[in-house]
Amino acid sequence: MAHAKAGPFTAITFTADRDKPAAYAAPAGGTTEVVSALGTFKAAAATSEISTEQAAAASAGDQTLLVLNQSIKGAKESTLFIVVTGRPFKAAMNGLDVDAPAQHELVVSVPENTDSRIAIADTDADSAPFVAGSLGMNADNFINNMFSANKSRIDLDADQNSDVDGKAADIYLSGLGTLAAVTMVNGAMAAQWASPIAPTLVTCASLPASKWSGTLIQGGLSGLEDAGTQYYFGIVSHGAWCVESKQGRYGYLLQTEMSAQSSLNFQFVLWKKTSDY
Repeated sequence: MAHAKAGPFTAITFTADRDKPAAYAAPAGGTTEVVSALGTFKAAAATSEISTEQAAAASAGDQTLLVLNQSIKGAKESTLFIVVTGRPFKAAMNGLDVDAPAQHELVVSVPENTDSRIAIADTDADSAPFVAGSLGMNADNFINNMFSANKSRIDLDADQNSDVDGKAADIYLSGLGTLAAVTMVNGAMAAQWASPIAPTLVTCASLPASKWSGTLIQGGLSGLEDAGTQYYFGIVSHGAWCVESKQGRYGYLLQTEMSAQSSLNFQFVLWKKTSDY
């Protein structure tokens, strides 16, 4: 059985695809043995198994039983995990918070016919971010490179936007006018965040795989209005995204300003990964 951690952990995820039993994925940016899989049980057997394991988790004190209930091809199934942390944690599924664990047990009902992701993280994981700040960037073209120290790339982990090497970048702004586009690079990913309420580490980490891509802002429009959104030089204004940096840190990116020559400004926060503690 895994041993309790002394410090916070972030972020542990579980996938629950529509036709597969839930599975555990290693935490971003580190390998922390805080989860033990107990197996998947049909409805008839799950009740007894859950009762036994919940009692064992409560007795151990530093353990929580995580129960993920699914309907797979019409059959009710429960996949059980033991989470060993010695610390309180919070959880989210598909970008939405779920109830906190109670009495050393957390039961999550996965929506039917939906590929889902459940994430858990230490309750204090948001309180001390790895880095937070504001950065601007300009399109990668001759004029901007002359006057802006080549701010076409952003390295989120280093909080840097001036003369960032291509292999160190998380974000790249290319082109100009209708050809402008902003992409995530070197394995960094982004997921559009639509809620007016800023996300947390656990809500970002719980966004399913279908929401993530290497495209931050898609170019192709210039000086047009589409569904109430103002476009300029091919860049859509005032977007918000969850991001995962090239080094495996989840974060939140908010576009705050846009000016001529495709200049973009962002506020951002990156939360620590487990190995940062």
